[in-house]
Amino acid sequence: MSQVRLLQSTGPASAAGTVLTSQTPTETAAWVEVPAVTAAIPSGGAQIEITANAGAMRVAILRPGHNITNPLNNGHLIASGAVYRDALAAGSRVFIKLP
Repeated sequence: MSQVRLLQSTGPASAAGTVLTSQTPTETAAWVEVPAVTAAIPSGGAQIEITANAGAMRVAILRPGHNITNPLNNGHLIASGAVYRDALAAGSRVFIKLP
């Protein structure tokens, strides 16, 4: 199973990289939101880290202001065993699915 972690990226240097939350979501052929991560993004934003442990997967991040319910494109492909990192603004929504 893949793991999605939300890391602190603002505040004192000693707090950088602190895990704010993590989730091991069920991967399906359809886009699935990762609610624990989406709900935990602080007002100053955070860093997302996704590890594809169980084969390749896709991630899509809907930035604030996107008024759609599901990603419309294929998102980013994460190869099996690879790690994906990206900055998240408060209000972003994170989705995953199998490739």
